[in-house]
Amino acid sequence: MKNGQIVKITFFIAIAVFLITNIAFSKDAEVVKKDENVCISCHTSLKGVTGKGGKDLSEPVALWDKSWHKEMGNTCDGCHGGDPTNSDKAMAKESGFLGVPDKGKVADFCGKCHIGIVENFKKSPHFTSQKSIKPDCVTCHNAHDNKKASIELISEKLCTQCHSFDRAKKIKESLSGAEAAVKKASQDVEELKEMAYDVKGLEDTLFAARNMLRQKNHILDVEDIALASNKVFVDVDKVNKKVSELKKEDKKRKIWGSITMVFFIFVSALIILYRKTFLGPTQK
Repeated sequence: MKNGQIVKITFFIAIAVFLITNIAFSKDAEVVKKDENVCISCHTSLKGVTGKGGKDLSEPVALWDKSWHKEMGNTCDGCHGGDPTNSDKAMAKESGFLGVPDKGKVADFCGKCHIGIVENFKKSPHFTSQKSIKPDCVTCHNAHDNKKASIELISEKLCTQCHSFDRAKKIKESLSGAEAAVKKASQDVEELKEMAYDVKGLEDTLFAARNMLRQKNHILDVEDIALASNKVFVDVDKVNKKVSELKKEDKKRKIWGSITMVFFIFVSALIILYRKTFLGPTQK
């Protein structure tokens, strides 16, 4: 092969490598750009810049970063709408941008996802109160640094900012036992799941029970919540009975497994003893 041909081939290979590399990098860049949330990156860059009410515009991201919403994968657009992949359309109405809800519309704003809870909340004194200033979702749960729903959210420190703790205390006492029963049953079901048992039905029962407590809690009706708690105890009792049955079944399986193993070891020992006693050493 002549030197000129070698140079040409080398030149074309170099161009091919260059083009392939650039295409690969451009695709990687597109992926990075696609995955970037412009709402988060923009607000993060606004540290020290204040908006309405003198609040730092980077604060929502800092709070959200420690929230249950983040842990569950819900970002800015999940609540506020808009297009988080395009800075030009991030806050455009055609992208479904909602912005910050008016004070009286917070329940409907959160109710886009928390449908059952909001339906019950609207039956509560918190919502039906005729006072000019009344609590909404963020009063108890916060807006950006919301935490996982827990019985501990019902606290004297929080409730007494607006009223006495009397009713809330009764509600908490009623819920506590039912919550503890669901938690204990969930742990037992998880143990069975790790043992390869099909526990989908049991998980669904406990999920429904816990969900009902969450929803009924927002009505703030002591008697209604007590009835809901009693129903949860009934459902949990059914789960516990099934768990007990499956654990007994597992115990039997282990016993019979052990007996079978001992039997085979015994038979193997007899065969070895028989061969040594009656057949003598193996002839080479």
